[in-house]
Amino acid sequence: MAAITKTSSGKFRAQVRRKGVSQAKTFNTKAEAKRWATTQEYQIDRQDWNDPGLLKDTTLQDVIEHYKAVKVLSNAMSTSVNNLTYLQLLPLSRLTTEKIAEFAQWRVDTHGVKPQTVGMDIVHLGNLIKYARLKMKLPISSDLIKDTRAELKSEGLICPSIERTRRPSQAELDKLMEYWQSPAYTRFPGLPMVDLVTFAIGTCMRQAEICRIRWADLDRDNKCVTIRDRKHPTKKKGNDQVIPLLGNSFEIVEAQPQTDARIFPFISGSISQNFTRTCSKLNIVDLHFHDFRREHNHEH
Repeated sequence: MAAITKTSSGKFRAQVRRKGVSQAKTFNTKAEAKRWATTQEYQIDRQDWNDPGLLKDTTLQDVIEHYKAVKVLSNAMSTSVNNLTYLQLLPLSRLTTEKIAEFAQWRVDTHGVKPQTVGMDIVHLGNLIKYARLKMKLPISSDLIKDTRAELKSEGLICPSIERTRRPSQAELDKLMEYWQSPAYTRFPGLPMVDLVTFAIGTCMRQAEICRIRWADLDRDNKCVTIRDRKHPTKKKGNDQVIPLLGNSFEIVEAQPQTDARIFPFISGSISQNFTRTCSKLNIVDLHFHDFRREHNHEH
């Protein structure tokens, strides 16, 4: 509860101490002091409280470095982080809808990018802001990106992404597999990329799903696995799906060392980075690991 005290001048001082935050303000009436205190407590509880004193010394670059210290950036996230250099030195207290809109217009005018690309940058900026609010406990508004997206959409600066149709050619697949089985790659053991790509094609799983399935989810008798809480446009939890292990997918699973609760105990972002570096080395342009899901649909 906030403390409301009457000062010697006849005014009312509201003091809020909550979740490590301490704020005070003086008002002419007790009712005004109570309303202000109630609002402050509500915003602090929602982590929407925006105190420039806590945000002015923290830049977006600080958030990015904090994020990178605990998470492996996906290829798409890494690209957007590089694009956000326009905003990186800006204190979070000055990160407003107007500034983000200015960044979006700069991306279009300077680099000629499409609204879909700007939209992905804003999605990843939103992830950074959410991380700052929830993990770094910074009182930045949760509505900032929501409000910004509405503004940018009305201005035509962002729009939904166009569905990709890119599929790997057989020649590209052969080049990738040959490299991953060559001494140039096997001298540095780590990710079994041949198994991972073959499994992705055979099962139509996303790389994050592949890294999440557990030995306990394997049904050896029926040669299938259960994906828990599979990504769905509306369902956040409870969308479990049984996936048949077609082709040699079952044999790939059985060949994995059972040293972890997960069948493929790897970090999804590491697979993306490995895949992207390999494609760059082999001059394979605009191919993503996720594109193997379309390869599965084509084959089956």
